Amino acid sequence: MNDQNAVKKIAPYPIPADVMKAEGQPPLKESIVKLTEIGFIMRVDAHHFYKIGEDYTILFQLPVLSTSIQAHGKVIKTYSNPREHLVEIHFRSLGDRERGAIHNFLVKIGQQTHQHE
Repeated sequence: MNDQNAVKKIAPYPIPADVMKAEGQPPLKESIVKLTEIGFIMRVDAHHFYKIGEDYTILFQLPVLSTSIQAHGKVIKTYSNPREHLVEIHFRSLGDRERGAIHNFLVKIGQQTHQHE
């Protein structure tokens, strides 16, 4: 029953992410709860206040593909309620390799339906 070759289903979300504001400061440990080709929404710790317009460097690894992504993003929107705090960040710069990996990930998990080639 415990077959080593069995395909393990991996939940696509949440994706752990390291968020850096300034050089030399330890990264904030956050969770991406939705990823798109233009950016993502992450659940954040209420102890750090994200302001609209701020830039961050984000590092995360795509589940399924195990591809590391490093991106620069800008805070577009923040959502807060008593239970959770969410921040929407849009990518400012994303290399072709990262863009392709995110697209492939979204297709693989069924969030996006087609390849664009």
